[in-house]
Amino acid sequence: MALCSRYRPGIQRVHALEAPPCEDAVSLLPSKENGEPKSALRGHMPPPPFCFVAAFLLGVMLHHWIPLGGPLPSLLVYLAWFLLVFSALLAGSAFASLLRVRTTIRPDHPPTALVSTGPYRFTRNPMYLSLVLLHLGLALQFQMVWPVLLLPFAVWIVHVRNIPKEEEQLRQHFAEDYTRYCGQV
Repeated sequence: MALCSRYRPGIQRVHALEAPPCEDAVSLLPSKENGEPKSALRGHMPPPPFCFVAAFLLGVMLHHWIPLGGPLPSLLVYLAWFLLVFSALLAGSAFASLLRVRTTIRPDHPPTALVSTGPYRFTRNPMYLSLVLLHLGLALQFQMVWPVLLLPFAVWIVHVRNIPKEEEQLRQHFAEDYTRYCGQV
C-alpha cells in the first residue's frame, strides 16, 4: 500500500516501504518541538459535524435513560419541519456558493477563494448554522429535550476549537479582503 491517501492515476500500488511518502503522510508523522517529541494528534479535533452528531446521539441516549418533558405542542412540530427544510436549503446554498468558485468545502483544507455570496452575505459560518438548525429540528421532530440541552456544548466546542483556526487561515490567505468581509458580516 502506498502511504498517500489520494489516488494517483497511472501509479501502481506498491509496498509502503517502497513508496515515497506524500504530503498527507508527512504531516501525520510526529515532529519535535523544543527538543521534545510532539504528538501527532496534539490539537486534533474531530470535524465539526461530528461534534453535533455526538451531542445529538448523547442526547438520544439520555432521553431513553432519563426522559425529560412530555409531548410537545403541535406548533413545535411545524417549527421542526421549518427548521429541517431551512437547514437543508442553507447548507445546499452554502455548498453551491463554495463549489461555484471552486474552493474547498472542507475547513481543514486551504481555501482558494473568499466567498461572500449566497448565505455568506449574512453569516460567516452558514454550514455550522445549518448544523445547529438541523440539530434543533431533529430534536423537536422526535420530541426530545436532551439534544436541545446538549446543543450549546457542541456549538461551544466548534466556536472555541474550529472557528478560530479557520478564521486565522482565511486571514493568512486573504488578509485585508477577509478583514473587510468580517467588518461587513
